Amino acid sequence: MRVTLIRHGIAESGGSGVPDAKRALTPEGREKSRYAALGLKQLGVSFDRVLSSPLVRARETADIVVAVCDSRLEVEIEDFLTPDGYPEESIRWLNRERPESVAFVGHMPHVAALASALLSDDYFEIDFKKAAACCIAFYGNPAAGKGCLEYFLPPSALRAMARD
Repeated sequence: MRVTLIRHGIAESGGSGVPDAKRALTPEGREKSRYAALGLKQLGVSFDRVLSSPLVRARETADIVVAVCDSRLEVEIEDFLTPDGYPEESIRWLNRERPESVAFVGHMPHVAALASALLSDDYFEIDFKKAAACCIAFYGNPAAGKGCLEYFLPPSALRAMARD
């Protein structure tokens, strides 16, 4: 099983007067997210399922990933991918659904906490930039500390791959 964690792209400012849940990607955020998704496609990444937080900026990022990587998929909305979601809920979902390759599109601090939980028994801080992607593989049942890091790519590296 491969789990790819993707942080949403650049979104409207929190001080813009728009409620947090409705903050959308900026034009720059849409463009950079598209190039990041193209970078994933250059790597040969494909997904069985793409899940997103219900917040607008994550949903828009997930829509871009689907449009670029496999337009036959539909984005599935899951509350456990919100910024304050618990890694344990994501792990339970993985064990229940057992996808071969899934993308989780979400937010800080959840994506960093989930990556840390999947890779180690001890929490460690991860600098997860907007539109970054991290792929963690499991060779057995997904469990805390049992994942194997396949790649962790900042958005600049994904964009560079897309332009090659």
